[in-house]
Formats: sequence, C-alpha cells, structure tokens
Amino acid sequence: MTIQITTTSSRDRDALLYLLTVDQWQRRVTLKDGRRCYGIPSRTRLGLLHLTDGSACTCEDWTTRQPEGGCSHKRATVLHRMQRAAAEAKAAKTAKRSTYAALFGPDDDKPHCQRCNRHHDVGAHYPARVA
Repeated sequence: MTIQITTTSSRDRDALLYLLTVDQWQRRVTLKDGRRCYGIPSRTRLGLLHLTDGSACTCEDWTTRQPEGGCSHKRATVLHRMQRAAAEAKAAKTAKRSTYAALFGPDDDKPHCQRCNRHHDVGAHYPARVA
C-alpha cells in the first residue's frame, strides 16, 4: 500500500502529530457491531476520544465533510498500521535461525575448534594417518 503525505495538508500534519502520541491511544475498543477500532484523544476537546478503524471516524471532520484521503485520525490509524506491519516484517526478516546448540543442547564434551569455531573431535580437519 502506498500513501502520500504532504506538508501542505493540515490533515497530514495532524496525522503525523497523532502518530507521535500513539502511546496515548485507546486500543482494542470494540463497537456494538463487533468492529475493533482505536480511540484517539482529541487535541482540541479534552477528554473526547475519536473512534476510528481506518475506514470511518467519529470526528466532526469525517462525519460532516468526509474529506478525500480521510480525516487526520483515519490517516494516523493507517500510518500506524503501516508502521507496525513494517516493524513486524523487519523483525521476521532479521530473526535469527536456531543454532545447533539451541536445538540439541551444548556439545560440551567436544573441544572448541579454533579453526572453524565449532565443537568437534580433535583432528576432524585432518585425514587419519595410516601407520
């Protein structure tokens, strides 16, 4: 998904400001119809939460004008979800694979090889000598 943010749009600027306060949002708000949404505190009316699920919002801007691209609360919600999805994708991409020791336990009975940085029998890199 691509979203375009401009500095000339007051709704985009407000969305970025709301995104900075994501820790103050009410999460897991469930409406009577079962939809889950965020409760974003109003910046102009103390104690008021604007409920949005990214497709609709309870704010006056959305209910009266329905601007193209949505109100600042909807835009902030979309940006937050995109930011969270990107962070999850990055975490999944950089997750370390399980090591042998993590899967099967440490191999302490064998010495640590300075050559290959593994634990194995002494002389594993050299062929056996025939006497």
